[in-house]
Amino acid sequence: MAYDVRIIPVGEFLRSDVTGVLNREASRQLLSKLMGASRQQNINRILIDCRDASSVTNLTDVWMLVQDFDALGVTRKCRIAVLSSPEGDFGKVEFLEVCASNRGYAVKAFVEFEGAVTWLAAQQSCSESVP
Repeated sequence: MAYDVRIIPVGEFLRSDVTGVLNREASRQLLSKLMGASRQQNINRILIDCRDASSVTNLTDVWMLVQDFDALGVTRKCRIAVLSSPEGDFGKVEFLEVCASNRGYAVKAFVEFEGAVTWLAAQQSCSESVP
């Protein structure tokens, strides 16, 4: 019999469940609101669950969204996990991760809730490289 036992200390994080259709402007509004709540609550770990949403964005929209991170209040102290379904828009979320990481932001794409929460709960400094 094989088993895996882990203790995962889950700290506080903001969670946003997204439904409907996302476009670039809706994504900007969502990030702006999340960053405002993050500052207000002094929480820098955020989970965005997009598994029940679809997107009409293209890769250029994703790239432009990351270029707007500073203006939207996204800081490099934040750790943002984005959940997407593998059969949905996961490729765009992976591209978001790459673009954000290239600019020094801690954004990571996930298809499993547990992996996202484990990554958010990690004690690694957000200024260190993202695994």
